[in-house]
Amino acid sequence: MNSIEILAYQYKCSHCTIVPMIDARKGRVYAAAYQWISGISGGSGDSRKNCLDEREEQEYQDLVPLMTPVDIEVKELISQIESQKGIVCFGSGARKYCDLLFQIGGTRILLAPKDCDIPKGGTLALLAYKKFLEGNRVDSVNIEPLYLRASEAELKAKGNVFNE
Repeated sequence: MNSIEILAYQYKCSHCTIVPMIDARKGRVYAAAYQWISGISGGSGDSRKNCLDEREEQEYQDLVPLMTPVDIEVKELISQIESQKGIVCFGSGARKYCDLLFQIGGTRILLAPKDCDIPKGGTLALLAYKKFLEGNRVDSVNIEPLYLRASEAELKAKGNVFNE
């Protein structure tokens, strides 16, 4: 589990592309794209309207990654997901770069309510319990963080520092 997955797990919509974004600074975000597979068929129609209205109306089964977590420029992220309909962005990266998201993505991009921007402990517990029931268990000795980008010191040592 990682923070991006926890953020994604908080927003449920069966026919939206869910894009949690955490500000990585320097014009970049940590982001991924997901889609829910629902137990009840998602309706057709205006995905822009339904993505924000449907959040708690359906039974959801699984969150499927469309793009694994990456450290990416916002423009590049949009180019990778632009073919999707009903793109719902949220998190600190979405708030910081919302003007750019709307400029590039237009009406296909929606911002989720601010209550989705911060990973919640209850969501972490539910996701951990779900993974536990699925047999995905890791003892505390073997837990490792997921680093999507090298530290500033590592980048400086290699001469690959991004400008602020």
